[in-house]
Amino acid sequence: MLPLCYLLVSANGTQKGIVGGSRASNCQFPSIVHLKVFNQPSQYSYGACGGTLIDATHVLTAAHCL
Repeated sequence: MLPLCYLLVSANGTQKGIVGGSRASNCQFPSIVHLKVFNQPSQYSYGACGGTLIDATHVLTAAHCL
């Protein structure tokens, strides 16, 4: 049954990204954070992962983000 399901999904194609979404305004979701990695010597930064603020000093994120 699983191979049949895979074929049906593959035949229909997939869409990448968010479908039918809309931009969130600043502070619309105050418990969601964006983690950035900042390289001090090169002054280069990039968005790494998201997380959830669980109290005033702790953010919960996935292990691979650390």
